[in-house]
Amino acid sequence: MSKNGMLAVSSSDDMTLKIWDLESGRELGTLRGHSDSLYSVALSDDSRRAVSVADDHILKVWALETQSPIATFTCDAAACAVHSTAITRS
Repeated sequence: MSKNGMLAVSSSDDMTLKIWDLESGRELGTLRGHSDSLYSVALSDDSRRAVSVADDHILKVWALETQSPIATFTCDAAACAVHSTAITRS
């Protein structure tokens, strides 16, 4: 959820992320790009970026304004088991 409580991003087993306007309850967009169930999503302090991680062993950084991935990181399935995400300023 955004710092001002107006925006949220949810992750799902259907391989998508949803952007929500919490005031109206309206879905603002759907982010697609993972090939397996999502584990976690984190929202940046400025609510402009989200980071997602999924069972496909891929971490994606999303630009919420354009609803597109701006970076993708893949790790070896045998050595990678990421189940949560967080964003820090540093």
